[in-house]
Amino acid sequence: MLMKWPSRMRVLAGFVLFGLAGGGCSSTPPKYVTTFYMESPTGTGVDFVLPGSQIKMHRQAEPFVNATSVLDIQEGQVGVTVDPNQAPIPTPCFLVYFDREGTRDIYTHTVAENYGKRIFMFANDIPLAVFPIDQMVTNGVLFMFPELPGKDANHAKFEELVKDLHESSLRVQELKRRQ
Repeated sequence: MLMKWPSRMRVLAGFVLFGLAGGGCSSTPPKYVTTFYMESPTGTGVDFVLPGSQIKMHRQAEPFVNATSVLDIQEGQVGVTVDPNQAPIPTPCFLVYFDREGTRDIYTHTVAENYGKRIFMFANDIPLAVFPIDQMVTNGVLFMFPELPGKDANHAKFEELVKDLHESSLRVQELKRRQ
């Protein structure tokens, strides 16, 4: 029966099933299940809207990395250069760490032929962040720019989301070890 569900539902169902089997009904499932998609050309894949900028985007139908490959998510910071004559502007981001399999998948999707495309991070089917591909990523770490919904998206809400994503990634890894 699980085979007929969309992939993200299979991932969620798998976590719930092995979470309950591994530790009884007291096991807490992760609050967020993250997936990572490659951008696809207009007219292909799945259309969605980035919640912060409200830009319509297109992504592949299936994720190329799922929550079981995410070791941790923390708050990071990157310097964004707007004017080459000015110092970079410190910008908060999601700092996502991947396991060996996820690192390999990120590496193969950030090759030169994909420069200019984007990687999207979704949590529970909600787009949360974007990574513009402009170089190969070989270390399994992505600095992803947040795309948070709402006009009142502030740093405190971002920090709370990072905390929830961090705890969820640790929970997924714990459930994966129990498997």
